[in-house]
Amino acid sequence: MMAKWFKCEFLSDIVMNSIAATEGSPESLDFVPGANFLGIAAGELYNSLSGEDAFNVFHSGAVRFGDAHPALNNLRFLRSPGGWFHKKDESAADKIYQHHCLSTDEFSILAKSGIQLKQVRKGYFHPDAGTCKVDHAFSMKSAYDSGKRRTKDGILFGYDALSGGCEWIFSVEFEADKISPDLQNKIIKSIVGNKSVGRSKTGQYGRVNISLIDNYKSDNLSTEDKCGEYLLYAESRLAFFDKYGEPTLMPLPAMLGFPDGKILIEKSQIRSVVYAPWNVKRKTRDADRVCIEKGSVIVIKSETRPDSARIACGVGAYLAEGFGKLIINPAFLKNGFELKKCKNDSKNKSPSILSIDNDSDEQIITWFNERVTDINMHNIIYEAVVSQVEEWHSCRITPSQWGAVRAIASSSENYGALKNCLFETTKTDPETKPRSYEDHIKRKGKIQDKGFLKHGKAAEAWEKSGMAERLEAALEKFSKHNDERHTLQFAVLLCAEMAKKAKK
Repeated sequence: MMAKWFKCEFLSDIVMNSIAATEGSPESLDFVPGANFLGIAAGELYNSLSGEDAFNVFHSGAVRFGDAHPALNNLRFLRSPGGWFHKKDESAADKIYQHHCLSTDEFSILAKSGIQLKQVRKGYFHPDAGTCKVDHAFSMKSAYDSGKRRTKDGILFGYDALSGGCEWIFSVEFEADKISPDLQNKIIKSIVGNKSVGRSKTGQYGRVNISLIDNYKSDNLSTEDKCGEYLLYAESRLAFFDKYGEPTLMPLPAMLGFPDGKILIEKSQIRSVVYAPWNVKRKTRDADRVCIEKGSVIVIKSETRPDSARIACGVGAYLAEGFGKLIINPAFLKNGFELKKCKNDSKNKSPSILSIDNDSDEQIITWFNERVTDINMHNIIYEAVVSQVEEWHSCRITPSQWGAVRAIASSSENYGALKNCLFETTKTDPETKPRSYEDHIKRKGKIQDKGFLKHGKAAEAWEKSGMAERLEAALEKFSKHNDERHTLQFAVLLCAEMAKKAKK
């Protein structure tokens, strides 16, 4: 298998629900499944490929779209193994207890010594860079009543999303004998660029930028020791079917590449997950999938060496979506392994991922300083908004108009894009002007050259009341002393408060 590596940068928050339920508060996944990248490629290529090529690329497993994991300083992190335990009042960075290396007597000795062990169930790690966590952002939304053109009463829901601004790395693997170089280039071109993933892509979520990483060197963590007990780490999710075609969580050793092996259940740590994938083409969900969760540790006793070639090509089902990746006897599952404690390079630090450095309190101090700065900035924005609302004590702009301006400000990438979208008055050549939501307002299928407040019926109310000029002046005044990100926050909050005032 030949692998190409890609970097996925989150331009906005990403909603990646872990279950199909719409009630309650479902948590977001802490990785981006490979099915999302398969879907991006299928949307671009499926109809243009021959039947044989389409089958080879999207169904046969000859092309494997891997999961995207968090990255820091160009290092791709892995899910913390389920076989890792640590003292309840400490963390894995202090000392790791390998579950499969502890006997019953050793567990008893630890318990008598007052040491209570806790399993590592969340988070990511890299053998040379310690551990990291993925930040989540939760937001409340309300349903929209299209008939009354306002929010529906009593219908609220929330989105738990992966925070924007961070970087992720994933791979796409090709079987060279089935996928020609020309077809490989088509797949790569279909993935690269600004794309959308996850739920609520038509709203404020789901925008990513994918780029190809040249000459990326992945970590080869598999080692083959002498025959005996083999440690298998599930780098991705695993899905298996028994001889009756039913999903199973108890795969035969042969399914894992060990024809003569035996799974040692008492030493293994296997976690499972059930989910229903969404099929965009049919606009419905497929049948539930029963899978072994990534990070699981399976211990196999075998007197013969494994079928390494088969394991390298993937085990189980759904290989095209990145399932079936195993690492054999990795060093981080062996007794005595310790995570390296290295300091972060602040220049390369992803804003939404925090690595743990136990040698220094520098990161904690930096985090507190950033929080203090954010709180102070929030107070400045709030005071500026309150002052502005009091100054504009009366206006004839409707709440829906303020809401439209607020929506534009929320989706604008920078302050310049916001100004063009609201106040632009000069016409430009439609062939050379970039056609994005921030640069244009689409109405009846035609692209308008003027800003939202400078054309149509909206312009009459905004120009007659003078609010267009006053809003532009307020934004310019605030932007002179603050950066673009905070200016956009000021615009969003100002429009929200003015909409509330207009309702009274």
